[in-house]
This record gives sequence, structure tokens and C-alpha cells, in this order.
Amino acid sequence: MLGTTRQTINKIIQSWQKQYLIDMHYGFITIKDKPQLMAMMNPT
Repeated sequence: MLGTTRQTINKIIQSWQKQYLIDMHYGFITIKDKPQLMAMMNPT
């Protein structure tokens, strides 16, 4: 659906975890810094 590989998505998720933007536990994703994630999606 996203037009990219699962490997690429996993790299992005790992990067976001290292930046403390999200946390993954038992397959669930918890957003820890929503304003920063929103800023990354909508750069101005």
C-alpha cells in the first residue's frame, strides 16, 4: 500500500525508535512525540 519494501519500513521504524518518537511492544506502536512526527510529515 505504501509503495515501498518491508525492509525500508523496518529501517524507518527502527530510526524512529532510536529518536524516541515511537515505541514498539508486542506488535503495537506507541507514539511518544506526535508533534515531531507531524513535523516530519509536513515539512515547511
